[in-house]
Amino acid sequence: MHLHRPLLGGRLLGRRKRFFVDVALADGAQLVAHCPNTGRLLGCLDPGAEVVLQGRDRPGRKLPWTWVLVRSAKAWVGVESVLAIPMVIEAIAGGRLPALTGFGAVHRELRYGPNLRSRIDIVLADDERIAVAALAARRCRVSTSTWVEVKSTTLVQLGAGVRVGMFPDAPSERGRKHLADLVDMRARGQRAALVFAVQRGDVDAFAPADHIDPAYGDALRRAMLAGVEVYALRTAIRVQRRAGELCALDLQLTEQLPLLL
Repeated sequence: MHLHRPLLGGRLLGRRKRFFVDVALADGAQLVAHCPNTGRLLGCLDPGAEVVLQGRDRPGRKLPWTWVLVRSAKAWVGVESVLAIPMVIEAIAGGRLPALTGFGAVHRELRYGPNLRSRIDIVLADDERIAVAALAARRCRVSTSTWVEVKSTTLVQLGAGVRVGMFPDAPSERGRKHLADLVDMRARGQRAALVFAVQRGDVDAFAPADHIDPAYGDALRRAMLAGVEVYALRTAIRVQRRAGELCALDLQLTEQLPLLL
Protein backbone atom coordinates (compact mmCIF):
# COMPACT_ATOMS: atom_id res chain seq x y z
CA MET A 1 0.00 0.00 0.00
CA HIS A 2 1.61 3.23 -1.18
CA LEU A 3 0.63 6.66 0.15
CA HIS A 4 1.98 9.67 -1.69
CA ARG A 5 2.13 13.43 -1.31
CA PRO A 6 0.91 15.67 0.10
CA LEU A 7 2.40 14.38 3.35
CA LEU A 8 3.08 16.36 6.49
CA GLY A 9 5.06 15.54 9.63
CA GLY A 10 4.39 16.84 13.11
CA ARG A 11 4.02 16.05 16.79
CA LEU A 12 0.87 14.74 18.42
CA LEU A 13 -0.72 17.09 20.93
CA GLY A 14 -3.78 14.99 21.74
CA ARG A 15 -6.98 13.35 20.58
CA ARG A 16 -10.50 14.57 21.17
CA LYS A 17 -13.98 13.26 20.38
CA ARG A 18 -12.48 10.12 18.80
CA PHE A 19 -12.33 11.58 15.30
CA PHE A 20 -9.96 14.52 15.80
CA VAL A 21 -6.28 14.89 16.66
CA ASP A 22 -4.38 18.09 17.34
CA VAL A 23 -0.94 18.22 15.74
CA ALA A 24 1.95 20.67 16.15
CA LEU A 25 4.01 21.37 13.04
CA ALA A 26 7.73 22.08 12.89
CA ASP A 27 7.13 25.79 12.24
CA GLY A 28 5.09 26.13 15.42
CA ALA A 29 1.69 26.12 13.73
CA GLN A 30 -1.05 23.77 14.90
CA LEU A 31 -3.77 22.00 12.96
CA VAL A 32 -6.63 19.57 13.49
CA ALA A 33 -6.54 16.32 11.51
CA HIS A 34 -9.05 13.51 11.05
CA CYS A 35 -8.47 10.42 13.22
CA PRO A 36 -9.42 7.41 11.05
CA ASN A 37 -9.57 4.92 13.92
CA THR A 38 -12.36 4.62 16.50
CA GLY A 39 -10.43 2.28 18.81
CA ARG A 40 -8.69 3.29 22.00
CA LEU A 41 -5.30 3.33 20.24
CA LEU A 42 -3.55 2.27 23.42
CA GLY A 43 0.12 3.18 23.28
CA CYS A 44 -0.36 5.39 20.22
CA LEU A 45 -1.54 8.63 21.82
CA ASP A 46 1.52 9.81 23.73
CA PRO A 47 1.79 13.61 23.58
CA GLY A 48 4.82 14.64 21.56
CA ALA A 49 4.90 11.45 19.49
CA GLU A 50 6.02 11.90 15.89
CA VAL A 51 3.12 11.61 13.41
CA VAL A 52 2.57 11.68 9.65
CA LEU A 53 -0.51 13.16 8.01
CA GLN A 54 -1.74 12.75 4.44
CA GLY A 55 -3.62 15.47 2.59
CA ARG A 56 -7.02 14.45 1.23
CA ASP A 57 -8.72 17.67 0.27
CA ARG A 58 -11.76 16.16 -1.42
CA PRO A 59 -15.13 17.88 -1.86
CA GLY A 60 -17.26 17.59 1.25
CA ARG A 61 -14.36 16.99 3.63
CA LYS A 62 -14.18 19.33 6.58
CA LEU A 63 -10.59 18.42 7.45
CA PRO A 64 -8.01 18.29 4.64
CA TRP A 65 -5.49 16.17 6.61
CA THR A 66 -5.80 12.56 7.82
CA TRP A 67 -3.57 11.02 10.47
CA VAL A 68 -1.92 7.88 9.04
CA LEU A 69 1.22 7.06 11.10
CA VAL A 70 2.53 7.51 14.62
CA ARG A 71 5.92 6.70 16.08
CA SER A 72 5.50 4.43 19.10
CA ALA A 73 8.24 2.54 20.97
CA LYS A 74 10.68 3.44 18.17
CA ALA A 75 8.45 1.82 15.53
CA TRP A 76 6.10 3.35 13.00
CA VAL A 77 2.48 2.30 13.51
CA GLY A 78 -0.32 2.58 10.95
CA VAL A 79 -3.47 4.00 12.54
CA GLU A 80 -5.81 4.06 9.53
CA SER A 81 -7.87 0.91 9.99
CA VAL A 82 -9.54 0.96 6.54
CA LEU A 83 -6.16 0.39 4.88
CA ALA A 84 -6.11 -3.14 6.29
CA ILE A 85 -8.44 -4.56 3.61
CA PRO A 86 -6.39 -3.45 0.57
CA MET A 87 -3.23 -4.46 2.44
CA VAL A 88 -4.60 -7.99 2.92
CA ILE A 89 -5.62 -8.15 -0.75
CA GLU A 90 -2.07 -7.13 -1.71
CA ALA A 91 -0.64 -9.79 0.62
CA ILE A 92 -2.83 -12.46 -0.98
CA ALA A 93 -1.85 -11.35 -4.50
CA GLY A 94 1.82 -11.31 -3.48
CA GLY A 95 1.73 -14.85 -2.09
CA ARG A 96 2.32 -13.79 1.50
CA LEU A 97 -0.84 -15.63 2.58
CA PRO A 98 -0.32 -18.93 0.73
CA ALA A 99 -3.45 -20.54 2.16
CA LEU A 100 -5.60 -17.88 0.46
CA THR A 101 -3.97 -17.78 -2.98
CA GLY A 102 -5.07 -19.31 -6.28
CA PHE A 103 -8.43 -17.58 -6.71
CA GLY A 104 -9.50 -15.95 -9.96
CA ALA A 105 -11.74 -13.25 -8.49
CA VAL A 106 -11.43 -11.00 -5.48
CA HIS A 107 -14.38 -8.92 -4.30
CA ARG A 108 -14.39 -6.32 -1.53
CA GLU A 109 -17.11 -5.58 0.98
CA LEU A 110 -19.96 -7.67 -0.42
CA ARG A 111 -23.30 -7.40 1.32
CA TYR A 112 -25.29 -10.53 2.09
CA GLY A 113 -27.99 -11.99 4.30
CA PRO A 114 -31.56 -10.78 4.94
CA ASN A 115 -32.05 -7.35 3.38
CA LEU A 116 -28.29 -7.32 2.69
CA ARG A 117 -27.67 -5.99 6.18
CA SER A 118 -24.41 -7.87 6.72
CA ARG A 119 -21.14 -7.26 4.94
CA ILE A 120 -18.01 -9.36 4.48
CA ASP A 121 -14.67 -7.67 3.82
CA ILE A 122 -13.34 -9.97 1.08
CA VAL A 123 -14.79 -12.82 -0.99
CA LEU A 124 -12.31 -14.98 -2.91
CA ALA A 125 -13.73 -17.13 -5.70
CA ASP A 126 -12.65 -19.21 -8.67
CA ASP A 127 -14.45 -16.89 -11.10
CA GLU A 128 -16.85 -13.94 -11.24
CA ARG A 129 -19.99 -16.08 -11.39
CA ILE A 130 -19.10 -17.92 -8.20
CA ALA A 131 -18.32 -14.65 -6.44
CA VAL A 132 -21.76 -13.31 -7.30
CA ALA A 133 -23.43 -16.59 -6.33
CA ALA A 134 -21.63 -16.41 -3.00
CA LEU A 135 -24.08 -13.70 -1.98
CA ALA A 136 -26.53 -16.54 -1.39
CA ALA A 137 -24.17 -18.09 1.16
CA ARG A 138 -26.78 -18.39 3.87
CA ARG A 139 -28.80 -20.60 1.54
CA CYS A 140 -25.92 -22.56 -0.04
CA ARG A 141 -24.32 -25.56 1.61
CA VAL A 142 -21.49 -26.02 -0.90
CA SER A 143 -19.34 -23.32 -2.44
CA THR A 144 -15.84 -22.84 -3.80
CA SER A 145 -15.67 -19.31 -2.41
CA THR A 146 -13.76 -18.20 0.68
CA TRP A 147 -15.13 -15.51 2.96
CA VAL A 148 -12.51 -13.36 4.66
CA GLU A 149 -13.01 -10.92 7.54
CA VAL A 150 -10.17 -8.45 8.20
CA LYS A 151 -9.30 -6.81 11.50
CA SER A 152 -6.75 -4.03 11.92
CA THR A 153 -4.90 -3.62 15.19
CA THR A 154 -2.18 -1.39 16.62
CA LEU A 155 -2.00 -2.81 20.14
CA VAL A 156 1.19 -4.50 21.36
CA GLN A 157 2.19 -5.83 24.76
CA LEU A 158 5.39 -7.35 26.08
CA GLY A 159 5.06 -10.83 27.55
CA ALA A 160 7.90 -13.22 28.49
CA GLY A 161 10.31 -11.29 26.30
CA VAL A 162 7.99 -11.48 23.29
CA ARG A 163 6.21 -8.49 21.77
CA VAL A 164 2.65 -9.62 21.11
CA GLY A 165 0.21 -7.88 18.80
CA MET A 166 -3.32 -8.03 20.17
CA PHE A 167 -6.97 -7.44 19.26
CA PRO A 168 -9.23 -5.81 20.32
CA ASP A 169 -8.06 -2.72 22.18
CA ALA A 170 -11.57 -2.17 23.58
CA PRO A 171 -14.51 -4.52 24.26
CA SER A 172 -15.94 -5.33 20.83
CA GLU A 173 -19.48 -6.63 20.52
CA ARG A 174 -19.22 -6.00 16.78
CA GLY A 175 -16.10 -8.15 16.60
CA ARG A 176 -17.88 -11.00 18.36
CA LYS A 177 -20.77 -10.71 15.89
CA HIS A 178 -18.36 -11.01 12.98
CA LEU A 179 -16.91 -14.17 14.52
CA ALA A 180 -20.42 -15.61 14.88
CA ASP A 181 -21.08 -14.82 11.21
CA LEU A 182 -17.90 -16.65 10.16
CA VAL A 183 -18.87 -19.68 12.26
CA ASP A 184 -22.31 -19.64 10.63
CA MET A 185 -20.77 -19.51 7.15
CA ARG A 186 -18.51 -22.44 8.02
CA ALA A 187 -21.48 -24.45 9.30
CA ARG A 188 -23.25 -23.84 5.97
CA GLY A 189 -20.39 -25.25 3.93
CA GLN A 190 -18.45 -22.06 3.24
CA ARG A 191 -14.75 -21.68 3.81
CA ALA A 192 -14.22 -18.83 6.29
CA ALA A 193 -11.09 -17.00 7.41
CA LEU A 194 -10.15 -14.15 9.72
CA VAL A 195 -7.01 -12.10 9.04
CA PHE A 196 -5.51 -9.77 11.65
CA ALA A 197 -3.45 -6.99 10.09
CA VAL A 198 -1.06 -5.87 12.83
CA GLN A 199 -0.10 -2.43 11.56
CA ARG A 200 3.40 -2.33 12.99
CA GLY A 201 6.61 -4.29 12.50
CA ASP A 202 7.86 -4.64 16.08
CA VAL A 203 5.79 -7.72 16.95
CA ASP A 204 6.78 -11.37 17.31
CA ALA A 205 3.40 -13.08 17.76
CA PHE A 206 -0.35 -12.45 17.96
CA ALA A 207 -2.93 -13.20 20.64
CA PRO A 208 -6.46 -12.11 21.51
CA ALA A 209 -6.52 -9.37 24.16
CA ASP A 210 -8.15 -11.45 26.87
CA HIS A 211 -7.37 -8.82 29.50
CA ILE A 212 -9.49 -6.31 27.56
CA ASP A 213 -12.28 -8.46 26.09
CA PRO A 214 -12.21 -12.06 27.40
CA ALA A 215 -15.47 -12.81 25.61
CA TYR A 216 -13.82 -12.04 22.27
CA GLY A 217 -10.91 -14.35 23.05
CA ASP A 218 -13.32 -17.15 23.94
CA ALA A 219 -15.31 -16.55 20.75
CA LEU A 220 -12.13 -16.60 18.65
CA ARG A 221 -11.03 -19.95 20.08
CA ARG A 222 -14.50 -21.44 19.52
CA ALA A 223 -14.48 -20.16 15.95
CA MET A 224 -11.17 -21.89 15.27
CA LEU A 225 -12.52 -25.13 16.69
CA ALA A 226 -15.49 -24.74 14.33
CA GLY A 227 -13.14 -24.56 11.35
CA VAL A 228 -12.63 -20.83 10.86
CA GLU A 229 -9.06 -20.20 9.69
CA VAL A 230 -7.14 -17.47 11.54
CA TYR A 231 -4.04 -15.66 10.32
CA ALA A 232 -2.07 -12.68 11.60
CA LEU A 233 0.61 -10.69 9.78
CA ARG A 234 2.91 -7.88 10.81
CA THR A 235 3.40 -4.75 8.72
CA ALA A 236 6.63 -3.34 7.33
CA ILE A 237 6.34 0.45 7.21
CA ARG A 238 8.78 2.58 5.24
CA VAL A 239 8.82 6.37 5.38
CA GLN A 240 10.57 7.89 2.36
CA ARG A 241 12.10 11.35 2.40
CA ARG A 242 13.67 13.41 -0.34
CA ALA A 243 15.78 16.45 0.53
CA GLY A 244 14.39 16.18 4.04
CA GLU A 245 10.77 16.29 2.83
CA LEU A 246 8.28 13.46 3.25
CA CYS A 247 7.56 12.08 -0.22
CA ALA A 248 5.97 8.62 0.16
CA LEU A 249 4.89 5.95 2.62
CA ASP A 250 4.87 2.22 2.04
CA LEU A 251 2.87 -0.19 4.23
CA GLN A 252 3.13 -3.89 3.44
CA LEU A 253 1.94 -6.95 5.33
CA THR A 254 4.92 -9.28 5.42
CA GLU A 255 5.50 -12.32 7.63
CA GLN A 256 2.76 -14.33 9.25
CA LEU A 257 2.87 -14.29 13.04
CA PRO A 258 2.55 -17.32 15.32
CA LEU A 259 -0.74 -17.41 17.22
CA LEU A 260 -0.67 -17.56 21.01
CA LEU A 261 -4.02 -19.01 21.97
